[in-house]
Order: sequence, then structure tokens, then C-alpha cells
Amino acid sequence: MILLLLSLCLEGISQGPYNKEIPRAQQTFFQKYGRAIGINLYHMATNVAGSLGDAYNDEGKKNLGHALKAGEAAMLIGGPILWKVQWREGGAYLSTYVGHRIAEYDLWYGLARDLGPMYNGGSSTWDKTMNKIPPHGRSFIKGLSFGVAFVIPFKYKL
Repeated sequence: MILLLLSLCLEGISQGPYNKEIPRAQQTFFQKYGRAIGINLYHMATNVAGSLGDAYNDEGKKNLGHALKAGEAAMLIGGPILWKVQWREGGAYLSTYVGHRIAEYDLWYGLARDLGPMYNGGSSTWDKTMNKIPPHGRSFIKGLSFGVAFVIPFKYKL
């Protein structure tokens, strides 16, 4: 329910791509950047739902975990529809999601399970590869990933 409300709020601050009837120099901050900010917040919320869903499933809170994972799936399917992503924008939209996923998934999973913000999993191939990198290197990769993911919607005017 919270995810649905967040989606509706984000749609309210972003009424699609910038308004072409008003010269770009005269547009307000949200007319210029509202959609890009909204897409970033939407992907962050999607990752929070997914990582918390996995954390709760692993802790035995299956009902809450499955609900959050279903919310994540709905957000992944509904995101391109909600944000009216055009075919040519698909690569940038997907890259933004992947960047946020790299940067944020383990953070929220670790915090939900009281494993700390620097937690890194150990079961998937991705986790095993990341565990070979020193902690400061993982932090750099996640920080760079977040920065790039955050900038993509602005650069490509998503």
C-alpha cells in the first residue's frame, strides 16, 4: 500500500517529460527535473521493497516478505507504464534501475537483518565476486554506481 501511494505521489510531481510548450529556460525546477527525480526515487523504492522482501523471507516473516516481493514485481512491471517510458529511453531507464540495485540492495538487506550497512551477501555469483574486493573498493563501486544511476535520468532527459 505504501509503495502504491509513493507511486501516485511521484506521478504527481512529474507530469511526463518537460513541457515543450514553455521554453526550457522559463520552466520551474520540477517541470525540468521532476520526472528524473521521480524515476530515481521510484527505483530506490523498488530496491527497498525487493531487499526488505528478501530479508523478511530469510528471517521467516514470509507473509510480509512475499507482499514486499510482489510489490517489487508490480513496480518493475508498472514503472515503464507509470513513467511513460518510450522505447528509445528503455536502455537509460533500465541502466538507472541496475545502478540503484547495485548501490542499494545489500545496504537495505543488511539493515533489515541487523547485519550492518556494509553487509555483502555470499550466495550468488555477484556476491562472491564482490567479496573478493576489499571493503573500501566495494564502497567505491557502490558509490560510483549510485552516482551514475542518479545522473542518467537527467542526462538522457527521462
